[in-house]
Amino acid sequence: MLSPLRQHALRAAPRFVRTVTSGPTTTGQDALGSTQNGDASTLPGALRRNGRAKTRNSKDAFRAVLASSRAAAQPSPPPVPSLTDAPPPPPETPSFASFASLPEDDAAANQPPLMNIPPAQDPLLHLFASTILSHGHRARASRTVSRAMLHLHAMTRAPALPLLRRAVELAAPACKLVSDRLLRGTKVVMRPRPLNERQRTKQAIKWIVEDSLKTVPGRHFDQRLAKAIIKVINGDSSALEKKRLQHEAAMNNRGNLDR
Repeated sequence: MLSPLRQHALRAAPRFVRTVTSGPTTTGQDALGSTQNGDASTLPGALRRNGRAKTRNSKDAFRAVLASSRAAAQPSPPPVPSLTDAPPPPPETPSFASFASLPEDDAAANQPPLMNIPPAQDPLLHLFASTILSHGHRARASRTVSRAMLHLHAMTRAPALPLLRRAVELAAPACKLVSDRLLRGTKVVMRPRPLNERQRTKQAIKWIVEDSLKTVPGRHFDQRLAKAIIKVINGDSSALEKKRLQHEAAMNNRGNLDR
């Protein structure tokens, strides 16, 4: 059974048949006439030549139609761009400048942001989480500090991290008292010692945490911690009282300093 392509070629072949011979051809009618005239030897050769010419022409026409059908069936290759052609322009995308140039309402621009959550890798927050850390649960301590900052922002509608820094600065002591024994005798004296920045910050965080656990009401620890920070800023926290008493003791024992 022939394929549809070959059937189409065979149907279109008679239209392309061209009889091509190198010399005068003898048709069957001429051969029959010559036989009737007495020349019977020319009939078989003439018929054979005529049949070979028709067969050759049919094959050539079939090959031509088959080649044209295959060429029509193949898709044309895409045009190859030359090096001199300019590249197409890229699609236009909105830039940040176009968004910044959009008109804004003045009242909406002056309002503070709705959510201002501090970053999780701030050194103060890391030290805060280390101070309240218990039994090695770092993730739990970090989650507690984050929730405390969220409650602080919800209660004050202000950025939480500057409020925490302000509270730590207010509650941080400048010195501490160290017990020391005299060289002769058994008398113990208290000597004031200055604190570096990390020691002052850690002591302030400890006092804020103690205030949240003892004097601040609340069901959850993160809520009590946020309320304790607000109390320090308002000036009615026990951490400020502890700082004042420690500074007074340092002033009273300043005579014990080494000369």
